[in-house]
Amino acid sequence: MIQRGLEIRDVHVEGVHQVTKQEILERLSLKQGTALHQVSLPYLAERLQAHPWIKEAILERRPLHQLLVTVVERKPSAIVRTAFEHVLTDEDGVVLARIGRRDETALPLLTGVDHKALLQGERRLKQRIQSSVELAKRMAHSVEGRIEIDLSHPVHLVASATGVRFQF
Repeated sequence: MIQRGLEIRDVHVEGVHQVTKQEILERLSLKQGTALHQVSLPYLAERLQAHPWIKEAILERRPLHQLLVTVVERKPSAIVRTAFEHVLTDEDGVVLARIGRRDETALPLLTGVDHKALLQGERRLKQRIQSSVELAKRMAHSVEGRIEIDLSHPVHLVASATGVRFQF
């Protein structure tokens, strides 16, 4: 009787734009008849945060039958061009989507990146992408046009915009 009285009957999802509610429900993988007190909120948040677009997930129990899921999604910050395809990343260097040869000219273009290291989430490469995105943000206030940053050199970044090259 108590079990049925606290059963999760509604999962309310907030903050999603790229991720669908159905994807959230699939990742939660809640069995029918599960009670609110039977779920581990940190475990479920971890499962959601394994999705590339989800930066943070906050779960709350709401009386009597509701589980509230609040999601903070990652925002696209750069296009990384590898030898094989273009990849959409966020400001932390997390791969959000493989987009083939499509391009989004409103975002900075990062080149000279090893495809395999990018897809494996290599820590050092993520740090270089983070630095490049921050540099592109700062440059955008001073230069016009699309900013392209070459990460092929192990120490220096070479940025260009409207035909002008900068080495950092």
